[in-house]
Amino acid sequence: MLHHRDRELGMLYMGARERARAALHKMMMGQPVHIGFVGGSVTEGVGSVFPWQSWPNRLVSQLVQVFANDNITFFNAAKGATNSNFAATCTHDIVKNDTDLVFVEYSINDAVRVVSGEEKQQLLQRKSFEVLIRRLLTMPSRPAVVVFSACRWGDPVTADPEYQGNFLLNAETDFLEWGLYYHTSALSCRAAAFQQMLAGAPGFKTDNCVGRERASFIDVPDDVFFLGDCTHPYGPTGHN
Repeated sequence: MLHHRDRELGMLYMGARERARAALHKMMMGQPVHIGFVGGSVTEGVGSVFPWQSWPNRLVSQLVQVFANDNITFFNAAKGATNSNFAATCTHDIVKNDTDLVFVEYSINDAVRVVSGEEKQQLLQRKSFEVLIRRLLTMPSRPAVVVFSACRWGDPVTADPEYQGNFLLNAETDFLEWGLYYHTSALSCRAAAFQQMLAGAPGFKTDNCVGRERASFIDVPDDVFFLGDCTHPYGPTGHN
């Protein structure tokens, strides 16, 4: 588990809080609150051993418990191997019109900062991410939008050792710029956990993140590794 200080570091930018306060007020009053999740395979739940271990399920379960409100419901529209272009194209088809709070996670699936030969692809995905944010903010229910950035330890496509433990292998920096412009909140797994991963702290070890194959966790305690592979968080730790 993260220490209090690390959790604070993960709260990268609070943004404008009016919409978030409105959603929290409804939770406190026991009113129905609808939460949505869009993103890639991390948010879809890949890496969690059981569905309830995925971070969206855990988050909503904790909100229900903290606010003693069984009227908090959610939908998960995340799809593996998709980027923000997918969600921007069909926002109104995958996000319900009565949504009060939306979490957006594409920091891994969208292209990282400009890489040789990928300039056009990177630019396209930055535009699509902005379109997605704009469409969410202009929905009739005026949902609060929270950009959540996951972190990875390597490149699952090339399995190149050069990318192991590369802090920059993430689109989060560019997403934060849009957050500053549109005043959307930003939560960062990278800011909260990466230093722990570098230090090999219990629950944050990355020895298993080699190549493309998912690690075997047979006879391995649940509180050792943070990731199930170089990209996806492990259910008992990374998703928690």
